[in-house]
Amino acid sequence: EVSYQDAGSEALMRLHTFCYGYMEHTLTHLKCSGPASKSALDVLLRLATFLLRRTGMASVGAETKFVLNVLHSRFMLKTLPSAIREQQLGTAVVDLVMSFALAVVQAFPRQIFLCKALLLSCTEFRMQRAESAQPQLLRSLVDPLVIAINALSDGIAIDEGFSSFASWKQMPLVPKVLSEDLTDVEDLPKVEWLYNNFEEYMDTYFRLLRADCFGSLQSGIKAFVQGNLDPRDLRVYHAEIVAVHILRNAKGFVASVACENYFNSRVRFPPRALMQSNLVCLSMGTQPFAEVLWGRIVERPSGRQAPGSTQLEVAVEFLEELNHIHGFELLSRLLAPKVAAGGLLLVDNPVFYLSFGPVLQKLRSLTAETMPLGTKLFGRDADAKAAAKDLPWTDHGIRSLKDVIDRGERVFDVAQGEALPLMLGSAVSCIQGPPGTGKSFIGVEVTRHLLRTPHGVVPPLMSQRSLLPYRRNPYRSDDSDSDRSFDRGLGLEVSEDDGFDSDGQASDQKMRVLVLTYKNHALDEFLVDCLKQIHPQPQVIRIGGRCDNEELQTRNLGMMAKSRKKSHSIGKMLHQKFTKKDDLTEKMRAAMSELSWRLDPAALCAEHASAEQLLSLVGGCPLNCRKPHARHHARLQDAIVNNGRVAADDLRVCFEAWRPSATAPKKQRLGAGVQNDDDEASDVEGELEASERRCFEEVPERLCSLKLAECLGGVPFAAPADGGNMTRLAYCEDLWALDSTDRSQLLGAWLQQEVASFREHFGPLLEENDTLAQEIQQLNRAHQVAVLREADIVGCTISGASIRCELLSEVNFPVVIVEEAAEIL
Repeated sequence: EVSYQDAGSEALMRLHTFCYGYMEHTLTHLKCSGPASKSALDVLLRLATFLLRRTGMASVGAETKFVLNVLHSRFMLKTLPSAIREQQLGTAVVDLVMSFALAVVQAFPRQIFLCKALLLSCTEFRMQRAESAQPQLLRSLVDPLVIAINALSDGIAIDEGFSSFASWKQMPLVPKVLSEDLTDVEDLPKVEWLYNNFEEYMDTYFRLLRADCFGSLQSGIKAFVQGNLDPRDLRVYHAEIVAVHILRNAKGFVASVACENYFNSRVRFPPRALMQSNLVCLSMGTQPFAEVLWGRIVERPSGRQAPGSTQLEVAVEFLEELNHIHGFELLSRLLAPKVAAGGLLLVDNPVFYLSFGPVLQKLRSLTAETMPLGTKLFGRDADAKAAAKDLPWTDHGIRSLKDVIDRGERVFDVAQGEALPLMLGSAVSCIQGPPGTGKSFIGVEVTRHLLRTPHGVVPPLMSQRSLLPYRRNPYRSDDSDSDRSFDRGLGLEVSEDDGFDSDGQASDQKMRVLVLTYKNHALDEFLVDCLKQIHPQPQVIRIGGRCDNEELQTRNLGMMAKSRKKSHSIGKMLHQKFTKKDDLTEKMRAAMSELSWRLDPAALCAEHASAEQLLSLVGGCPLNCRKPHARHHARLQDAIVNNGRVAADDLRVCFEAWRPSATAPKKQRLGAGVQNDDDEASDVEGELEASERRCFEEVPERLCSLKLAECLGGVPFAAPADGGNMTRLAYCEDLWALDSTDRSQLLGAWLQQEVASFREHFGPLLEENDTLAQEIQQLNRAHQVAVLREADIVGCTISGASIRCELLSEVNFPVVIVEEAAEIL
């Protein structure tokens, strides 16, 4: 104690400089039972424990800083827990580590997530070493505590902004934009060759995919706020919300946003900028990106930007899974944002969220039991060939291959001759080789022999064991009456022409192959080769709109679904749903039109201002000095005193004198760089990618719209800064005493009240519209499923498969062939 008081600060400075590397070195020697190393590690842990008990929670001095830095070190987070889990340390050392971890939790309870790995590894170590006559009883006592530690640690880590310390299942889908901790997108797990279990594999997969989706946006926004962003790393725009819409194929409210380049307004918009389905982040707070809304672009004008134009207007859908506000609360924020000094800001990133989003959400729903091919991926099946004994097509495929070789129809080299039987006789196989060695040729040959499997050999519910996560077909009904609940909800009667037999059982027992590729060109080549090489010619369907081959264009799923007559039940239901939706659309347009005139600023004042506020507005009007206005104001004051309400048109003159000034926001320049001219304006690849993305979605149809310039009249609305300020403004009796900011916020409060009133009438309409849209989508998907089930080969890019994973999961694909698998995986 005395020596620490004399030289403690100097010792901590030295330890802070080299302790992490020294502890790694110490642990290495400790594994070899080095006595000196054991003593050194004891001293380090005892010192940290002593400091914790000496300083307590309230201290913010050098001791606390040192201990927290030790806790954040890779040694404490990963190296030491790993050594304990692998039983590389003795009981005495593990007991010392546990004492240290418990001291941390007592001193810093909100830092428990930093000690979770230590606590769990020490607990498991003690469980394995414990000599108990009743190990099951001991496990039943410990497991609930482990679950509680995990849940508490995950919750605190997410609340504190350190989501990387939470388990992958509990991590928020989108990271905090201005979090001080970027380890959730920077300190990522390394890809391993083998994974021991489902949790290890999914933790790596989910974190890497999440970082691919949001990482560059998060790091770019932080650099922008700090003033050191290179404009080539992230596109930033001044933004203005010009309209709010209800779209036919989008859920909730969609905003039209006019964007102007932040660093140089003269720079034109290249094809990759604000591309359809790009992920965007809109700053809505008083400070840049302190409060944000996440969305994706659902509409962008195609073609070249008009000469001299500095703005581009895009439609943005705000996704429920990424935002904490939605519905009518979102509408209020769009109409009255907490505008920063520089106005709204928007950043975009060419992340194809229409493809990323379904995969991220699908991963969150997977468990070890529902993981496709989990027993093969995690090594629980030692022999893939042994696991293939249950495959019903193996014998037929190998017999077909042998017949082809005996007749001399095909000649294979040694490697190809080994690959073909391997693929036909294995549950999972990987064929690898440099360009030109015949990998695609082998894929076509395997498809050829698989398609010779007789009808009826493939089990009817083979999709439960396919590569795609199985999901019950909403139009398939098995023995249970509960399986028909979805059909009854739609009013759908299952019939034989929907692909079912007379008993309601799925009658699909056909061999069907799904082909996935990374690029459209590779998909076209593979499918064309199948049409040329396989006889009789198979029925091929291509999913996706961008295709250069004329023959495949006629085999597009969209065209074939339109040309094929729908079943009687589906066609009848679609007609009923569309008729109902048309009537609903008329009601929504009428309600939106009514809201438009009710949002007139003078009307808001007349409706929501108190009698005292109205009297102050009229009494303080600067036009009172004029006789005609003075007489009009006297009549208004009498009406307010007697009735409490007046018409908006009667107040308009006074309101126009009082309204806050609509000054253009000052466009600040936080970034350090200067953007050059349109270097990317002639990006041919970007134009092709934009064209391809448009093929994945239907052209959005606007059912009803609210144009802000028409209804708000150019008056600046702002959301109240906080609840206390809102109360102060609501009870303010002298409107003329308010400054321009307070006036905007008071208008914003009245607007929120009007939107809340509008919700009571429009909310049920919007909910019914979303339900009808979902039911129409499901009915159309059922028709597409029927079309796909007629195919022998279905081809799709990996992006298309991600977007249409629900559709593909309802089709029975016993076999999936992945071209360019290394690019995809």
